[in-house]
Amino acid sequence: MLTSVAEPPATQAELAYWCLQRPAPGMQVRSVPEPGMNTLAVDGTAGCLTITWPYAPPHLGIGSTEEVLGTFSGELADRHPPTGPTTDTAGVDHPGREGVRLLAWGDPYLTAWLEAVRGELSAASHPTQEEQTHPGCPSPGLVQAHAVPGR
Repeated sequence: MLTSVAEPPATQAELAYWCLQRPAPGMQVRSVPEPGMNTLAVDGTAGCLTITWPYAPPHLGIGSTEEVLGTFSGELADRHPPTGPTTDTAGVDHPGREGVRLLAWGDPYLTAWLEAVRGELSAASHPTQEEQTHPGCPSPGLVQAHAVPGR
């Protein structure tokens, strides 16, 4: 008996556009050049992004000032997979690379982002209104999402 897989509620491009318009509380999203490149992608929904999220849920293991390199583009993520440390034939050690994270349905980071936007994260995972207006915490009005210019 075959079981059918439900279609996702949006295409990857629709998901990217929606998310870039709605960052989680405290989240900053910036377009950056793809690793090894010097120019930004024409379309921010298909380009490389650097994301900082001081209120990321602890289960993600991401520090409050840590930048996550991500994309909604499978092709871009495939070009920059994470790698572990290696030693070449000459015995020289090479560090691993983080790679570019694919933000797609089922990804824990994206799931937490969507939950934060919907207000479903636990109180311990994101700031209260009082914390958001505290001088040491970023204001929700300062959160920026950079997508395609002019959109």
